[in-house]
Amino acid sequence: MTAKKTRVAADLAAVMQRFTIKRLLSVAALTLLLSAPLTAQAEDQRLSPGEYKRIQQVQSLQVEARWQEAKKTIQRHLKSEPRPLLEAMLWRSLAQVELQEANYEAALPALKKAWQLEQLPEQEQLSLQGIIAQLMLQQEEYKKGIPLFEDWLSKTPVTEHKARHYLVLAQAYSQQEKWAKALPNAQKAVEMTAKVPTSWYKMLVGLHSRLEQWPQAIKVQKIVVGREADTMSQWRQLALLQYQSSLSSKKAANKASKQASSNKVRKAGSVALATLRMAYERQLFNQYSDYQLLSQWLNANGLPYKAAQVLEQGLKQPILQPFGQEQLTQQRRLAQLWIRAKALPQAEAVLHQLARVQPEPQLLQQLAQLQIRQQQWHKAERSLKQLLAMSPNNYGDILLLHGITLVQLEERDKANQQFQLALKEDGSKQGAKQWLNYLAATAHSS
Repeated sequence: MTAKKTRVAADLAAVMQRFTIKRLLSVAALTLLLSAPLTAQAEDQRLSPGEYKRIQQVQSLQVEARWQEAKKTIQRHLKSEPRPLLEAMLWRSLAQVELQEANYEAALPALKKAWQLEQLPEQEQLSLQGIIAQLMLQQEEYKKGIPLFEDWLSKTPVTEHKARHYLVLAQAYSQQEKWAKALPNAQKAVEMTAKVPTSWYKMLVGLHSRLEQWPQAIKVQKIVVGREADTMSQWRQLALLQYQSSLSSKKAANKASKQASSNKVRKAGSVALATLRMAYERQLFNQYSDYQLLSQWLNANGLPYKAAQVLEQGLKQPILQPFGQEQLTQQRRLAQLWIRAKALPQAEAVLHQLARVQPEPQLLQQLAQLQIRQQQWHKAERSLKQLLAMSPNNYGDILLLHGITLVQLEERDKANQQFQLALKEDGSKQGAKQWLNYLAATAHSS
């Protein structure tokens, strides 16, 4: 169980890691930026006729989308050191040109200069603050950008708040790994939206997971699964969250004996098991690890035969199955599952295949013992003979097994020879004496 819990924890960590999504912030912010009203009419009562003519010239070029000409004109006017109001309007217009050309890094300082001059009408000043704050967040200036944006929200009528505003804040806090502050903003964005994008629900799942709020994460993940019912990764994530939730609940509530605790842990994945089995029955598995995890959970819940079937199916997937040493490790595990399920022929077939590829002493001994249990004496004799040629550490014990097998094959002389050899080994001396006595006592009856 320890290995399984470690692997599940690693899988869940990988799932949670996917929710520090960086670019969703920029998408939400920049959509607003490009539609922001940066070209309000000039206040002619505060501008001289010459200043009014300059700003009109710039705005005409902007209306005609002659961005390069507008930029050059603005820069020329700025060099003449205009009065604060005209300067603020010029910086604002330059920022809009930069935004139209998607040059966000250049737009931000221009916006800041326009805003810091405090010459524009109050409403426009507030609008600039919101745009500046979002650009700062898009450019990862979180330390100053977040409080500036929150201040802008506090000054803006609630009726003008949009879901994307809170989504921007959620993403900004997420980038700082401040999950507890990101979550309420993400929830607010979802509450304000009639048709919530699936990606927003996925963000909520990630935030709840970061805060180890497993029941809440599961509730939202079920919505995601409902929308992406053919996507294995979403079923896998739901199962992992359910497993973690159940495990955490039982750990917190456990005040009983160690044995009771062990039983609870063993059944901790029962709900998750049902989810993973449903995905399996839908034939959604697309990774060998899916078969492996389901097999582990089935075995832990007392279903070794089904666990073996699932693992065997995974090993038959040519695209998904592991290679090299990992393949052999999984086949060994498959054999153990068949043994636990008392499906000895299946276990013997797997061990026999393994022994042909990797004839190790321990493996051959297990194969021989399995063949003996099935009274496959000829097969067992061949396996034991191959094993003895390797001079295993428990050489005397193998000699005894070989001798017993030969007795069953009615090859008493050969059996006697093996028992005589076993008599010379410390660990098998007593057993060898008993079998030699048996052969002597039954010599006439044979």
